Amino acid sequence: MLNSSFGRGDIVKRDTGNGAKGKVLSAAGGAAGTLALALVLTGAPSAPAFAQLSSTVTVTGKAGDAEVQAQGTESTDLAEPLPSLTASQRLDLDISKGRDSAHADAEDVVSVTVTVTNDGNFPVDRVVVDGASLTIGGDAVDLEPADFQPPSADMPKGETVTFTATRPLTAEQVFRAVAAGDGIIVNAGVAGTANGNQVTASVEPGNLLVAANPQLAIATASVLEKAEGNEGEGAETGDTILYKYTVENVGNVSVADVAVTVDLAGKTLQSQGTPDLGVEPFEVTVSANDPLGLNGDDPETAGVYDMLGPGGAVAFTHAHVVTQEEFEAQ
Repeated sequence: MLNSSFGRGDIVKRDTGNGAKGKVLSAAGGAAGTLALALVLTGAPSAPAFAQLSSTVTVTGKAGDAEVQAQGTESTDLAEPLPSLTASQRLDLDISKGRDSAHADAEDVVSVTVTVTNDGNFPVDRVVVDGASLTIGGDAVDLEPADFQPPSADMPKGETVTFTATRPLTAEQVFRAVAAGDGIIVNAGVAGTANGNQVTASVEPGNLLVAANPQLAIATASVLEKAEGNEGEGAETGDTILYKYTVENVGNVSVADVAVTVDLAGKTLQSQGTPDLGVEPFEVTVSANDPLGLNGDDPETAGVYDMLGPGGAVAFTHAHVVTQEEFEAQ
């Protein structure tokens, strides 16, 4: 007789004992050039395994007219969901958009690129760039999720999505970025939802230095004042020509000791005065205040403007009386 430990109709169940295994998340980061990037990531809290993958098997047969049946089940614990995001960011400045294509100025475009990877074992939905901002010279400019493309993304396991936001800079922001010394600073984080829990990742602030560009521009103008008795349309002996030289700081840093030198009728005139020619210092007046309020002048340094802030302008005015020698030299 055949002996068996299984009786007719017995249920056979074997537990594989497969436990859920967690994983350790580590932080890594790096910096290159002027970009300071360091990764700090957090994940949803681990939870014990709560589900099983089960199968039921039924065996049937006949013994004469009788049916014979037995059942067995096999269950395997599913690993606990470990949704996880990692993120890195990049900050760039396109200097080709403004007036000066070789240096940073107004209308240049700063771009923030946040790259997110779902390196967990579970999908993460509605991933957005959260709490992003640019800090320029102490002033924060918030970036909303809607400022990025795409605004949000559902991310299956293993997927990587790049979110990008762009922002044109004002002249004042460029000036502040240079004056602050640390350029433009970016802060950003990402957030999503997985299995009813929030999943986040953040990166340490990174910064992009903005190169200094000291640069001046000058515009000239003149007004002819006729002397009594002179009726010609052009300048005659004794007429006064009021010369105006407007100097603008078109760079992004302050410029000190601003002065002009004029070559006039074969003579070299200095704005701070040319004593051997009997020329007094030119009159200096502010034509435009600089946005950062850095303009400054010491009245004792006549004919020289001591500190011209970026975006500011000053005018040097000199009155010249036409001589007979100059008139005859035509």
